[in-house]
Amino acid sequence: MPARKRSIGTILLTLAWMAFLRKGDSGPLDPGKACRCGELTQHADKMNYNIQSRIVGGKSATKGQHPWIASLKRNGQHFCGGTIVSSTYVVTAAHCVSDRNVLSYLQVFIGDFDLTAKEPEEKRFSIKTIIRHPNFKPSQPINFDIAVLELDGNITFDENIQPACLPNPDDLFDPGFLCVALGWGRLGEGMRLASSLQEVSLPLIESRQCLNVMATIKGIPLHETILCAGFPEGGKDACQGDSGGPLLCRRTHGSWVLVGLTSWGMGCGRKWANNRLLIPAKRGSPGIFTDILKLLPWVNVNLNTEKYDVLGPQARCSVRDGVLTGTGGQIILPGSPREHYANNEMCVWRLSVPAGMQVLLNFSRFDVEEDVSCNLDYLAVYSAETHLLGKFCGAVCPVPILISSARVTLKFISDFQEYRTGFELSYSALALNTYPESGCGSVSIHLEEGEIQSMRYPGKYTNLANCHWVFHAPKDHRIKLTFEDFEIEPSERCDYDAVTVYQDLVGEGELGKYCGDSLPPSLITDGNVMQIKFRSDKAGTYRGFRASVAFVGATEFIQNSASWKGKGRSDPRNQLDETDRSDTRCGASPIPPRFISTRIVGGEEAMPYSWPWHVSLQFAAEHACDGSIVAEGWVLTAASCVVDRAESRDLWLVVAGLHDLTASEHNQKRPVCQIVIHPEFNRVTMDYDIALIQLTEPFQFNSYIRPICLPERSRETEPSSLCIVTGWGIPGEAGEEKSTKLQQLEVPVLVADACRAHYADHPGGITDRMFCAGFPTGQAKDSCTGEPGGPLVCLLEDSGSYSIFGIVSWGVGCRENGKPGVYTNVPVFIDWINQIVNGSGHKESDLVEDLTSLIRPNDEEKVTKANDNIFKQEDAASNSSWPAANIYFASGCEDVVLMQSPGEIRLDTKGQIYPEGFSCQWRIIAPKDKQITLRLQQFHMSAENRECCKFLMIYEGMSTEKALKAQFSEEMVPCTVSSAGSALTVKSSTTLRVPDVEFCLEYSFHDRN
Repeated sequence: MPARKRSIGTILLTLAWMAFLRKGDSGPLDPGKACRCGELTQHADKMNYNIQSRIVGGKSATKGQHPWIASLKRNGQHFCGGTIVSSTYVVTAAHCVSDRNVLSYLQVFIGDFDLTAKEPEEKRFSIKTIIRHPNFKPSQPINFDIAVLELDGNITFDENIQPACLPNPDDLFDPGFLCVALGWGRLGEGMRLASSLQEVSLPLIESRQCLNVMATIKGIPLHETILCAGFPEGGKDACQGDSGGPLLCRRTHGSWVLVGLTSWGMGCGRKWANNRLLIPAKRGSPGIFTDILKLLPWVNVNLNTEKYDVLGPQARCSVRDGVLTGTGGQIILPGSPREHYANNEMCVWRLSVPAGMQVLLNFSRFDVEEDVSCNLDYLAVYSAETHLLGKFCGAVCPVPILISSARVTLKFISDFQEYRTGFELSYSALALNTYPESGCGSVSIHLEEGEIQSMRYPGKYTNLANCHWVFHAPKDHRIKLTFEDFEIEPSERCDYDAVTVYQDLVGEGELGKYCGDSLPPSLITDGNVMQIKFRSDKAGTYRGFRASVAFVGATEFIQNSASWKGKGRSDPRNQLDETDRSDTRCGASPIPPRFISTRIVGGEEAMPYSWPWHVSLQFAAEHACDGSIVAEGWVLTAASCVVDRAESRDLWLVVAGLHDLTASEHNQKRPVCQIVIHPEFNRVTMDYDIALIQLTEPFQFNSYIRPICLPERSRETEPSSLCIVTGWGIPGEAGEEKSTKLQQLEVPVLVADACRAHYADHPGGITDRMFCAGFPTGQAKDSCTGEPGGPLVCLLEDSGSYSIFGIVSWGVGCRENGKPGVYTNVPVFIDWINQIVNGSGHKESDLVEDLTSLIRPNDEEKVTKANDNIFKQEDAASNSSWPAANIYFASGCEDVVLMQSPGEIRLDTKGQIYPEGFSCQWRIIAPKDKQITLRLQQFHMSAENRECCKFLMIYEGMSTEKALKAQFSEEMVPCTVSSAGSALTVKSSTTLRVPDVEFCLEYSFHDRN
């Protein structure tokens, strides 16, 4: 476009924007206020609420982990919980303070953790006023169950005592979002109160689903002021004594918000998924909480009486908002004569300029409560399509924002904590392509200090972003860039998305190139020019960045040059060692897994290389399914993944060190040596859906490729435990079916009875070798995963490592019906896995000692039957008359272990029908010091079998170590084969429906030659 071909100098002259004013002083704070609501100070290290600490299940919290919790006590005894929301107010459930004499004995304790001990952080307050919701009725305590307690004194906030945030009007926590309930209540129905503070993570439940469950409980009215959370299978819940305590949800990358108050529940931890099938006395319910957001106007009125006396209880915005039209205008908040904007404001301006033009926003003053992710007070800017372009807060004026649209929406939100002097901005209509859109698409020139951020910050930036900012400082000044928040798609060389900073206009003086989630260092130029570029590719978006730009005078620069020297000049990229083997323990990743969304519905892209055991199984160079590294040379997957193409192992390739299927940065590729499918796998019932793949060459473990731990055989996952499924076929949050980048999804484990109920009509049902996991909400993407073979891993708190408990297997109709996914139960197969994997490195003589772990539980009967029907004395082997009772047919020959000598193996298929053919295997194991002699006495095979099948194969050894020794044919009768070691494997198979095969093999044990 011609308008975009102007020189930098022309643009500089054209865009001589006014200097931005610094913001005024901050508004008044609560007395003693030491930090913002919902945030932590010294205990932040204990609140690492990524996947490693979001473990579902009632457990003792860490001291100082929840500084907003309060205990309501009667005569020194705890009876209800509460939540600190300001220096003078605590909120709780109305039914906790419904006693008319409650003021005479009620005391509130804060900073408490262990109720049995006097702690130095503990503080006690009497109550000045109790304000119960006027619609609360003790006869129907489930509705409007909220009260505000005004303390007789002011709280001094410190690292042990902090307020929780009240929700903003536009806060949204969807069903499936994990929130935390707190309390000192009973540990179960009829059990004692907890002595130390307990926490439990519960997913939010869709309101209609909750009301449907409540309708099954006789005598319980349905209300819209409740919020429900819990697992359909129960096991995790709040209980008596937790009433009034908080249900807290965490904003993305932000603070903790009080969304509910523990109110009620039918029993404690009962399952409620199939209430209608249970007698009323056994029915349960989710946790019932008072929904703070639905009652927020009432809460605000009673926490801010003096403000609402001026604005009125229905006030939404202290100035005029609404639709603004024309070619320009101003927005000033607050309006005269107020000096500060109000708490709990919600202002919405809709700007509309003439069609075919675009809107330029210029800020002349900006002072809004600061927060890293702008989730407390903020000004949000939206395009006409309601796409978020950015959220702004703090004390630095945003740079001019140009939106290539004739309609723009501005939304200002303030919470209840702290208020400032607000902002002033002007908007004007410009012709299209006059300036680039907020620095994205071309170049944005700035002559003043200010703040820049990626598009839609703190929401995810767009794909294919091309943003470009140029700053010119006055002569004899330097430019300092300070990043305040940073999350860009990570890659080793920042090849995908990156922020690049230069100290010239031609792009030769690079100061640094950054990606990942580590905050880059402050950068200082040698001259008075700085150029900043942000690029994103067509896949994967993250939160982006926010940064401030300051002009530094020569004197200040000289004084501080020592501290600035070298900053930003070092290589910013994460140099993970490709060959580092110093820490190759299983289940640990050098790149910690991290979840952007606190949800258990809908997958999201995983942090690259954070699941280093996950591999791609590729057939004919195309990704087919998933697997997990369990040893250097072995991969675990589902039998259903490989069974149809197991014979074509030359076409299989296992690729590790992958995040993006289209990239090859850290790949290690290995051909397949053999595929070991569990011999009892049934493709109809999907029972025994497990397989092992041996590689031709072991993987070299490094920072990108590591094994997953195998669980102990007896270890089981507890119902409602949160585990993680990874794979390239997991549907994302937007419902997309496939992604080239590895996805992750948290799923709760279901109890066995509920799993069986979901699939009662499935052939074979749910066996002990399966389990269900998922959060069935009726949405197709919630519970199902994609291709089979991917791992379901759980974090073991005792070791701090992940262990594989499940393999993605199947789920009939789960996408359409919201059913949970079905997984292979890995702990059941630990002996089988160990035998195959560990046996591959053993001598054949050592395998004899492991026979007990090689035989499946139901194999003992087969071995006994084989001993009775097959083994004959040596002198009986020449008898040409074969009694029918002595023939061991193929139906019982899948995997027989023979340990007695002498013996005989017979097979006669005359008159037999095998709809899918058959495959037989006999493993003959002699004592360590013996060898085996095998004599072919009789062999007949039809011409059809000779054409289609390699029917009678003899292998030296067994399991993964066996090697082909002989292939028998009719012309070889009679012949003798002797083993080199103490084990032989005999295999016969056919795909014919009516085969015609007959053979007789004698074997005996002898001393080694």
